[in-house]
Amino acid sequence: MLTSPVGLVTDLDGTVVFDGVADPQLPSFLRRVSQRGDVSVIVATSRAPRGVAEVLGDAVTCLDGMACFNGALLRLGSEERRHCMRRQHVRAVVDAAFRIGVPAYVDQGHSFTVLTPPGREKGLGSGLEHMRDYLDGRWCADPAQVPVDDVLKVTVVSRGLADSEGAVPGWGAGAAEGAGVLQALLGLRLDGVTAYPHEDGVVDVCAAGVDKSICMRLLPGGEALAATSSTAINEGTDVAGEPATTAHTAALLPQAVSTWVAAGNDVNDVAMIRAADVGITVGDGLEGVRARRQTVRVPSRPGAVVSVLERMLGL
Repeated sequence: MLTSPVGLVTDLDGTVVFDGVADPQLPSFLRRVSQRGDVSVIVATSRAPRGVAEVLGDAVTCLDGMACFNGALLRLGSEERRHCMRRQHVRAVVDAAFRIGVPAYVDQGHSFTVLTPPGREKGLGSGLEHMRDYLDGRWCADPAQVPVDDVLKVTVVSRGLADSEGAVPGWGAGAAEGAGVLQALLGLRLDGVTAYPHEDGVVDVCAAGVDKSICMRLLPGGEALAATSSTAINEGTDVAGEPATTAHTAALLPQAVSTWVAAGNDVNDVAMIRAADVGITVGDGLEGVRARRQTVRVPSRPGAVVSVLERMLGL
């Protein structure tokens, strides 16, 4: 059992969502937890809010918050904080992807723009076919048409760069060596960004300092979240805050948090698991990653994470 109040932060894909489908036990779990007054649930994901709603359906209303785009967009209650990339960094990544002929897209939260190589209209054969049905997307084949303001994340789809054994250059480096990943992948030396490579051949690029542990941090002076001015956003000011503590600003969550629990499976989950009191790692990856007090490893399959959380929470 965990000391209450509990703050639960969970990744989605590869943790409680598999092949784009939520664990069948997840909606019921979220609804039961939402009836308790001592547990706050936050989803921390590389997805946009539209993608969270897509996989969770009506159960999305059970969440107390979201850390989307690997933490670049934080929503808690009615408050929102955006940590956008610098304009010149967005332009550099987009241009580099276009030069080598791989698709990329920039996401501003409220909309996204996909840049596809010539001949791949609407993302066909680009690995982005699943995004064609989103109503807030725009598709183009000219990098000059891609917006660079208020961009939360640039995603490069590099599956076509895999070698004969399926390995993608730079993979395994992790977020801490993001600049090296971009150099290996795009021939681009770029400081001031964080790159998260994923096993499916996708690289997420965010502003420096962005990670999922943002939802477990105190803001300076214990202030509530606020939308940052457009100037500060695009200048890419650092994410502020201290490592997770046993207290939390009352304006951000329903009550102070005594125990943080974090569950994840990928390199973009490392920071939040290390910041948590109790960590749940999924699958065989993330070797050596430990939470502050306790770490549990579960198999990569539906039901595994939910079952552990049910036992921890006494459900």
